[in-house]
Amino acid sequence: MGFLENYGNAVNATNLIDDSTHSRCAPLGASGWASRNDLTLGALLARMLVADGTAHDVFESGARNFMEALRTWKPMVEEKARARKWVSEKMPWDIANAKLIYDRVSESSLAYFLDPRCGPCGGAGQDSDRRSCPHCKGTGIADLLMATREREWALDMVSELQEIVRSYTVRAKEKMREE
Repeated sequence: MGFLENYGNAVNATNLIDDSTHSRCAPLGASGWASRNDLTLGALLARMLVADGTAHDVFESGARNFMEALRTWKPMVEEKARARKWVSEKMPWDIANAKLIYDRVSESSLAYFLDPRCGPCGGAGQDSDRRSCPHCKGTGIADLLMATREREWALDMVSELQEIVRSYTVRAKEKMREE
């Protein structure tokens, strides 16, 4: 079982027994340790991937977590976009247009990272008649409906988000091994 599954079990547990046969608290402690420094977005994304929509949804609202992640993610996307020179920012209208593009890319990349499933088939890849879903062509994964360049940038940012979560889970796993 991977760290995210262990973490999800700990977050959703009704009883955090921690003795010689049970160690449900370990993923929570490792999560806190791993989120030190610049990996707080990794911890938030991990929590959103495994805990949002569960019994704790009243306490931890998915929309609130999404907005918090977006507040952290938008400046990171802007920084990466400027470093990669996605658009020219020489004139005032270029700067305003660039900000709109960065916002669209950050919002769509975060939403797609959290739930890439096809909406009409719910990620099953089939319609109600058991035929291949025409929207996702049977993959179960939705397509990002954006302009070509923005779509490429958004998918690039999805891979950045995946790397953030991977880095976070690696640190958390290392901490759990130490204990």
